[in-house]
Amino acid sequence: MNMRALAGTDDLPRRTFTVKDDERMGEVGLIRDGERIDLIGGELVPVHFAQSEFALRLADLRIED
Repeated sequence: MNMRALAGTDDLPRRTFTVKDDERMGEVGLIRDGERIDLIGGELVPVHFAQSEFALRLADLRIED
């Protein structure tokens, strides 16, 4: 696991994660199937579907009438 420390807005120490770390956490059950998590700048951020990067990309692809 990547252990680079980040400073959060609450001044608590943070650790960064990689995509591989994220996948492994899913494999062992730390992140549940279907749980909406974005990996942003090495941080795992729970998001609502409408706020996810994927949803934003879908919005860009909408065809206007």
